[in-house]
Amino acid sequence: MTVYPFPIVEIQAQYYNSVSVINIAVNPNQTITSDPVDISKFRTKTISGYSEFNGTLKIYVAPTIDTTTFYPYPYYTADISANSTFSFSFTEAFALVKVEVTNTSTTAGKAVVYVTMSVL
Repeated sequence: MTVYPFPIVEIQAQYYNSVSVINIAVNPNQTITSDPVDISKFRTKTISGYSEFNGTLKIYVAPTIDTTTFYPYPYYTADISANSTFSFSFTEAFALVKVEVTNTSTTAGKAVVYVTMSVL
C-alpha cells in the first residue's frame, strides 16, 4: 500500500456555463456592447466567437457585482479579422465581464461572441 503525504482528491465533475452575449449584424463604424455577465463563481473564463468583418474586440471587467464599477479601460483588446474565429481565456478573479465589438470594415457583417465559464 502506498501512503501519500497529502490527500488524493478526485474531480467528480466539471461545471461550465456558456452565455451568448453578442449575436447580431454590425454596421461599419458601429460598436456593440454586451450586457454584463456574472463571472464571480468561476475560475476560468473564455471569450470566443467569430466575426464576418475586420474590427476590434475589447473585454471590460469589474471587481464587484455593482455594474457601475467596470474599469474605464479594457482588460484585453485584440484586432479581429473577417471570417475568422477568436478566443481569449483568463483566470484572474473578477465579478463581471462585458464584451465590446467594433466593426472597422466598410461593410456590415455578423458578430457572435460567447462567454464560457468553468469552475476549473
